Amino acid sequence: VTGVTVTNDNRMFACFPRWRDNVPFSVVEVMPDGSHKPFPDISWNEWRGRPEKNHFTSVQSVFAHGNSLYVLDTSNPKFEGVMGKPTLYEFDLSTNNLRRMYSFSRSVAPKDSYLNDLRIDDQSLSAYITDSG
Repeated sequence: VTGVTVTNDNRMFACFPRWRDNVPFSVVEVMPDGSHKPFPDISWNEWRGRPEKNHFTSVQSVFAHGNSLYVLDTSNPKFEGVMGKPTLYEFDLSTNNLRRMYSFSRSVAPKDSYLNDLRIDDQSLSAYITDSG
């Protein structure tokens, strides 16, 4: 687990980057009884060895903010270099549906980048993302 976040109404989410083979889920919601379920569903969490639309590649960070869950996907499984484009997803927590996505080009996230943590600044309407790569 690299990220845990809790919403204002006490929903809890966790993420698991693909630092090794056989990581079963990228993002889960932790239920009040301690069980977990893939978020937003099992399909988003399926990994077939390559980036695919509406599938997580290697999620490093989750961040609850207002009625949104932000999911930061490094697109860099096993630290072997960026595959596809690192992406920031915003999910609407009232529906669990994708609200927006922001993909980052190689000029922002070069092949050896590893986008890491994020915070949202409501005043400047900006997201701040660190790169540990």
